[in-house]
Amino acid sequence: EIILIGISVGIQIVTSNTWNISKNEWYKYFGICFSILCFFVMLHVIFYSEKYAVSGDPNDLSYVFDLYESTVRAFAITIFVHFSHKGLEAKRYFKIFMLIPVILVVFVIINRVPPIFIRGNNPYNSIGQALIILLCFMNLIILYLRRKAIKRDAVFHLVISTVLAILTELMVVLNIEHNNISMIISHYCKVLSVFLMYKLIVNHILREPVQYLNESLLK
Repeated sequence: EIILIGISVGIQIVTSNTWNISKNEWYKYFGICFSILCFFVMLHVIFYSEKYAVSGDPNDLSYVFDLYESTVRAFAITIFVHFSHKGLEAKRYFKIFMLIPVILVVFVIINRVPPIFIRGNNPYNSIGQALIILLCFMNLIILYLRRKAIKRDAVFHLVISTVLAILTELMVVLNIEHNNISMIISHYCKVLSVFLMYKLIVNHILREPVQYLNESLLK
């Protein structure tokens, strides 16, 4: 979780300090999205309790915030992939996106967390993961349809990151039975998934402009 927080903070730092170079506000708001993810991961760590993790207590807010993080990350990638290459204004869609984490936090504050985000023995136990996986599959379809409009290396990073996000949720479903191996695999998949987004941001905001500048100076 600490590694996830570090990567998310790194994405925010890179995007907030270089958006004038990239001239792309979508990267700037994508960085803010990862700040929100960082916030949920921190809450996940703060509210973690071994007794909840073992018993599957529905009061386990750590589990709720972990699922919130995965949901927001999937929606962020959906909006980024679907709208960023259409030349649309980023601010408008970012405001719409911000409603998602705000509503999720309000649910916690008023103690009305939707059942799909609650751990424990209930009919909705795995629906939260199922919805996230469905959203990730939708991201893969969008990427396939827009593969010609998006740079090839960006498509590669987004696809692999999304596949790893799907594996993360599948492992979480298995971990409901308290399988320690699946829990370890899910954390590795999540870290790699977020790291690929960091690598994508660095490549497009820093590496490519610097490489272009060096080539121009050589000429």
